[in-house]
Amino acid sequence: MDAVAGSVEDLGYTTNYTLKAFDDLAGSLRTTTQLGLAAVLAVFVACAVYIFLSFNSYMNLAHRDMGILRHCGFPAAAVPGASGR
Repeated sequence: MDAVAGSVEDLGYTTNYTLKAFDDLAGSLRTTTQLGLAAVLAVFVACAVYIFLSFNSYMNLAHRDMGILRHCGFPAAAVPGASGR
């Protein structure tokens, strides 16, 4: 950005008091990039936690269903996933 500001100043324009656009642009882009990456990371972590909790809930439900079938008298061979305990 300093090269662009230097080129503009060579043409006779001042960049010092123009809302400090040339000085703050690089910082603004850096901050925006960091916030974007943080948002993507937060969404990724939230999705990973949701998938883990959903899978855990599904496994608990399947385990309970196998127990109900065993309690109703189904043999272990007829209940998928049951080890015969």
